[in-house]
Amino acid sequence: MCNAAKYLGFYLGPLASPLQWTKALDKFQSRIGNINAGHAPAHVVKYMYSSRALPTLGYLAQLLEAPKDTTTTGLNSVIKVLRMAGNSLSYKTAFSLETLGGPKIADLRIYLKSCLIRAACKTVSGYEEIQHRLLAASIESLAFAKHRYKHAIPPGWDAPAFCTTLVNASQLLPQELSRNQNGPRFTNSLQAKITTSLARSKEVIDFAWRKLLGDRISNLCSDDFNDESYVLSSYELSAVRKCLMTLEPGPRLCVIKTFVNSWTTSCRMGEKVDLPCFFCGEDTEDDLSHYLECDTLWTLLVSNANLKHRSVEFLSLSPSSRMGLLNPSALCFKLLAGAFLVYHALKFEHLAVVKQCCASGDFWPIHKITFKLAEIHFKDLISDRDLT
Repeated sequence: MCNAAKYLGFYLGPLASPLQWTKALDKFQSRIGNINAGHAPAHVVKYMYSSRALPTLGYLAQLLEAPKDTTTTGLNSVIKVLRMAGNSLSYKTAFSLETLGGPKIADLRIYLKSCLIRAACKTVSGYEEIQHRLLAASIESLAFAKHRYKHAIPPGWDAPAFCTTLVNASQLLPQELSRNQNGPRFTNSLQAKITTSLARSKEVIDFAWRKLLGDRISNLCSDDFNDESYVLSSYELSAVRKCLMTLEPGPRLCVIKTFVNSWTTSCRMGEKVDLPCFFCGEDTEDDLSHYLECDTLWTLLVSNANLKHRSVEFLSLSPSSRMGLLNPSALCFKLLAGAFLVYHALKFEHLAVVKQCCASGDFWPIHKITFKLAEIHFKDLISDRDLT
């Protein structure tokens, strides 16, 4: 005898609930790990997430409510496949990166809910009658106090019946998609229509980004901000979006990662050995807040960006201006993308040189590599049109 057994992929029994999602979530996490290890560009990551990771949960989602930790699972999955630092994004911004020109990744909670609603309205039939009989039986068998609930969970069982879940899901079908009882069957695109109807409004998404970006800039550029709860205005967000869209997708994602404090610095990643600044040799941490104000780094970058008469202008900018959220420009964002690429090339491909220079106090080898990297990246990033 056992408390739960598997049948057609679903666990049945009084204590089946903790077992339902375990293997599917393990498989989902495995697929996420594979995508992360592949280091594919963002547009490929978006496709692999939708075609390889999400479907591992879609079958169970047709009869089961989403797991309780879906929000955390979804947020962490986006951060991992895009190789970002932990807690860089909120849930709403993680699944609306397209607002700033990033990859549009399917919202995990909406996907699971749409699978259940679609199954209730199109795939499965006859569950309403089963639910009616189940409730009638519960009136005869269960305590009177439980009659006010629209489910029939006997003592000792930890979850409602599948028919109850389907009835509840059918009531979530958006009004504009509902049909009369004697109407035709739903067409093939029902789940896509449900997904669209469940999506958050533009106002909600924009506010989530305004709040997140305001929080990041006030933390990274604390010397420039007295207000720790700064929120970007709608106009500022619109200006940032407009400038970002002039960049290619790769550099654009580098800038977005900079906005959300997702450089993989030793301070940000909580590494056991905290490195100092790679460039200036001062007693400062390997942290994005310092790199935004590090004159040595920006002198190295600007010297190789061929900015001509604008070099002095950019070297005199404050950290918040270098970040570009309040006074955005395509050139500023391209410099940020270049800084991101140069730093991470040093971190992941020349770390031995970095550690040796930090130990000896001689930073010329790092500067030499930085010159070469900056020249390569800015040749592709910055054109003569950016300097006019």
